[in-house]
Amino acid sequence: MDIRRHVATVAGRQVHYRRAGTGPVVVLLHQSPRSSLEMLPLLRRLAQSYTVIAPDTPGNGLSTPLSIAAPTMGDFADALAAFLTEIGVGKALVYGFHTGAMCAFELARRHPDRVACAVVNGYVHPSAEERDDLLANYFVPFVPDWSGAHLVWAWARMREQYIFYPWYRKSDAARIAIPEPSLDTVQADVLDLLCAGDHYRGPYRAAFTGDLDTAASEIEAPTLIMTMKPDWPLRPHLAHMAPPSPSVTVAEPDTMAEAMALLDAAFAAHRADADLSPAVAPTRPLGDEGWARVLALAGGDLFVRTWGEDTVRPPLLLLHDVGRSSADMGDVAPTWARDRKVIALDLPGCGDSADFGGAVTPVAQAAILREAIAILAPDGFDLVGFGTAGPVAIELALASPDGLSHVYAARPEAPRTPMQPPEAGGLHLFKAWLAERQKILFEPGGSDGRDEAALDPARLHRIVLDALKGQASAAGIIAAAVGHAFETSVEALGTVRFSRLPDSPAAKHALSALLCELEAA
Repeated sequence: MDIRRHVATVAGRQVHYRRAGTGPVVVLLHQSPRSSLEMLPLLRRLAQSYTVIAPDTPGNGLSTPLSIAAPTMGDFADALAAFLTEIGVGKALVYGFHTGAMCAFELARRHPDRVACAVVNGYVHPSAEERDDLLANYFVPFVPDWSGAHLVWAWARMREQYIFYPWYRKSDAARIAIPEPSLDTVQADVLDLLCAGDHYRGPYRAAFTGDLDTAASEIEAPTLIMTMKPDWPLRPHLAHMAPPSPSVTVAEPDTMAEAMALLDAAFAAHRADADLSPAVAPTRPLGDEGWARVLALAGGDLFVRTWGEDTVRPPLLLLHDVGRSSADMGDVAPTWARDRKVIALDLPGCGDSADFGGAVTPVAQAAILREAIAILAPDGFDLVGFGTAGPVAIELALASPDGLSHVYAARPEAPRTPMQPPEAGGLHLFKAWLAERQKILFEPGGSDGRDEAALDPARLHRIVLDALKGQASAAGIIAAAVGHAFETSVEALGTVRFSRLPDSPAAKHALSALLCELEAA
């Protein structure tokens, strides 16, 4: 199954989504604080018969949050309708789970012309007393803390969600009768929570505060509302529902398998009313602001961020160190983009790029990047390789000398330790946090003695998040980079101009100085 990722630009923000299959369009809406990654099993199954589109809802995954302080579920539904317009979908079959279910519900109510059929799995309609309790306790602020305590909280928060409902009420009456989640399951949940940050609260607040007194009676689009019997905390909510309109069917399936059978039947009955596969819409830039897109390469998807516009100067391509991503360039790229386009790529196996079958050597990564550069900078470019990406930059320069005028690269010499596999209690996250904090405080160039931004817990949080995303590939990348014949390869560059960067956190400052010298000359 070929599942591809895309980014759509909608009303000044960006929406990341997954897409697979052909046929009538199905839209899958995940629960909070997850991302479209949660929908992969269902996406794979439905893509046998449909075009399946699974967006990250605003503020979750890689999608930009709404520019509203406290968005309602109506705001989320309106944003979904705008997204469908941007990608060329007029009417779709829509499925949502929990908070995603309430977005599907609101889309059917507010935009019936966009919905061939909506399936609402997990209707949320708390009593006034329950709502007040949830609003006070369920979605507490998420703020990175210099101590790293927020990572321990995040792990406990997502694990407890499998054990108690609500997650904060520790009692026998609140126990959920499901097996203990695996470390990998909790890690996937925590990763999505860390990506969303404090924005995770928006969909929860919207779901718990919906104006639902008459909503079900107002729905005109065909809609199936269901709550599974194992989803016992939400079953009483069905009794709070207003008498539904004739377009609404209500069900209480015994199992998820029965729920999926009802989903299949509902979609089959209305598939002829949904639009067929639209062409993939290209990502529209956001002007001078940093914006993201995904390149569909032969071996997988490559995530790219861009700042600035094309000028007479060649684009500057940035390759990040291991355990980082293109997001690590966000503090300096806007400055460098004042007189040229700046493009930062998530290397294979890092950040939000695919692993491309385990391509970790500089030669293998350079081969993948050549395909990307043919799209991004076909008329020439300058190249920067930080840390372990230094050998990748050199190999890319050797393979593409005609299009490259200047390469800036570091020889990886400083010791690097990849994040460890998941540990109980999220201890591996805490260890990674302490290790990065140690580098900032005590390694040469860590905070450079002047860079107060280096001490910002939000920046440190992003670094640990990048390390978590690239965990599986880090050890292989480090070993291959350290073993690379860097000096011999530099000598073979020929006419390509080479400038050496330090292998330290001061590398960005060094590059800024070099770029200023060249501009002055």
